[in-house]
Amino acid sequence: LDPNARMCMASAVAAFMRTFQSDEPMGSYEDIENTDTIFTWGANMAEMHPVLFSRIMDTKMRNPDKVKIVDLGTQFTRVSEESDLYLEFKPQTDLAIANYFIHYIIKNKLYDKEFVNDNLVFKKGETNIGYGLLDGGADIPKTAGKMTKISFKEYKKFVSKFDAKYASKISGVPVDKLEEAAKLISDPNRKVVSYWTMGFNQHTRGTWVNQLVYSIHLLTGKISKPGQGPFSLTGQPSACGTAREVGTFAHRLPADLVVKVEAHRKIAADIWKIPIEKINPVVGKHTIEMFRAIDNGSIKLLWVQASNPFQSLPNLNRFTKAAKERDVFIIVSDVYPTRSTEVADVILPSSMWVEKEGAFGNAERRTQHWNKIVNSPGKAKNEIWQMMEVAKRLKIDATTTVADKIYNFNDETFYKDLWEEYRSFSVGRAKDIAPYEVLKEKHGVVWPYVAKNDKKDFSDVWAGIENTEPNNYVSVKWRYNAKYDPYAAQFIKDHPERSFKDGIAFYKASKNDYRATVFAVPYEPAAEEPNSDYPFWLCTGRVLEHWHTGSMTMRVPELRRAVPRAVVNINPDDAKRMGISRGDLVRVKSRRGEVVFPADVNGRTIPQKGLVFIPFFDETRLVNQLTLDCYDPISKEPDYKKCAVTIEKA
Repeated sequence: LDPNARMCMASAVAAFMRTFQSDEPMGSYEDIENTDTIFTWGANMAEMHPVLFSRIMDTKMRNPDKVKIVDLGTQFTRVSEESDLYLEFKPQTDLAIANYFIHYIIKNKLYDKEFVNDNLVFKKGETNIGYGLLDGGADIPKTAGKMTKISFKEYKKFVSKFDAKYASKISGVPVDKLEEAAKLISDPNRKVVSYWTMGFNQHTRGTWVNQLVYSIHLLTGKISKPGQGPFSLTGQPSACGTAREVGTFAHRLPADLVVKVEAHRKIAADIWKIPIEKINPVVGKHTIEMFRAIDNGSIKLLWVQASNPFQSLPNLNRFTKAAKERDVFIIVSDVYPTRSTEVADVILPSSMWVEKEGAFGNAERRTQHWNKIVNSPGKAKNEIWQMMEVAKRLKIDATTTVADKIYNFNDETFYKDLWEEYRSFSVGRAKDIAPYEVLKEKHGVVWPYVAKNDKKDFSDVWAGIENTEPNNYVSVKWRYNAKYDPYAAQFIKDHPERSFKDGIAFYKASKNDYRATVFAVPYEPAAEEPNSDYPFWLCTGRVLEHWHTGSMTMRVPELRRAVPRAVVNINPDDAKRMGISRGDLVRVKSRRGEVVFPADVNGRTIPQKGLVFIPFFDETRLVNQLTLDCYDPISKEPDYKKCAVTIEKA
């Protein structure tokens, strides 16, 4: 069991857990209106998060002289056009830039000494941790995720080599631009929000680079306050809710619980009213190893829901060939024909989101409920119905599994019962989600949605909490801040022996004396770099008009007319040197495959010299036949942003 979010958000999850021992951002989308400095790290928000970016531009236009936008990336985008400062770096070298910012902060004594003393602990990560290139992660040392506690003095020594000249040499960013950005992010008189998405997460050191940005905000104390904080944006709807909060990752249970911890399994077993032995303590295979196991014959059955892996997986030729040739039975639940239904043995026609009741969870921890709007056509069914019907045919006893709640699928109280059971994981653990009836009533509810007195009694601190509601609940906009978060206020009250600068308390970090962790991790190169045979970097991603693999948006006539096919975006200087013009057919070849694309030169995305960008929505031109199935050894998330290719006119 693993979610599509393994391919987009796993590095963010790993970094949150290692830094704060609690997943998901601490801030609010309202940070946009409350800040004056916005850093975008490898995030083309203008196309990937256009609604949020419109809010950023509104903030900028209201106060153009004060509000600054700093864009860091490997290609010039619509965000770069609107930025006050653009730092174009060589792929993978964001690690060096982040370490330079930390070096600058410490060297110039711009860190918040009181906040550091109150709230932080320092650790050093293992280095040379591999890239997941070999099946079973055979190239990854067992100590890859190990962290060793160090002193602040040792930490300062570690980052001391990352001065501007060293970072410039690695990244290719001029020293003066690095220094200008460092001054903005460290200025104690400026509020700073950092945004990122796949540029950080789909990265062989994605966990590290997420941790480094947290470290910048922690050292400066710019965190958990309106207009200040590191903000990991999700790549798709409900990557937070369905995957992270529900716990559909191979290693997770709901509400940050994990299968390998017996106490966590006991909590789940008690809620589900099943023997603890029913919950396997062994972590299952993550997505890349799951599909490798199909190729090596150890997985014999695969059920795909709400995903299109045979277009979205990296190193696609290997896995498509395995699906067609190995002894594996593949079930695909989907709404439309896709590249994945092409290799399926059985296709289960499924209900779209408007054809069933449900809920999404977004990056600001907002849960939004929707009612069923229309009936499904033909024989299309809800995936829950599909799973329960299969369970019945497998003779699974409803009285000894969670199925007792959902075997009776037509019960009018079904969705409420299911939600409230799930909600019981969260209440009292600072992950409190709203009751079913509240969700139905409100447009959306941000968690923690904390009751004055439920499993925990916050009566003593309730009067000091802002934004409380008449029903004696509060929707927490800024986690860990005692002005807004009852858990933080209560924690501070319960620990009078400690001081907490600005009322910030990292109350979930019990393994580190309730302090957030700042990490010493270096720059390490990508798994595959250009050479004389394959002289270009390949970066993949999305475009404004199409969603992921295009299974729905390519069926919208207006969107298909606007962008009917994927193109290879080429730097104008590279195109001129190679005699390539816009519209020319270009053969792009890697060590794993080759695909022909029309060229785009001087379009709205302009890669740096030596890099090409190709989106992955086009099922007729599969860019993932070129990509490499390496992954972050800690998060197990693949790197779609960096592999080596050659290009030529077709």
